[in-house]
Amino acid sequence: MALDRAEMIMIVISPLLRGESLSARMTFVFGFHKATGVATGLTTITGLLNAVAAAVAGASRRP
Repeated sequence: MALDRAEMIMIVISPLLRGESLSARMTFVFGFHKATGVATGLTTITGLLNAVAAAVAGASRRP
């Protein structure tokens, strides 16, 4: 089951807004390599790219 944009924002982006460092967050997100390896990494990367694309699209609305 893939993560949707809102879940990815909650997992990756929202802790950064509360002051957590990016390196600590990425260590947590990619720290599951022992459990499911490549599948978790690809899902996380895809979800992160979707979240970034949604943020850019939301920020660049036409007036």
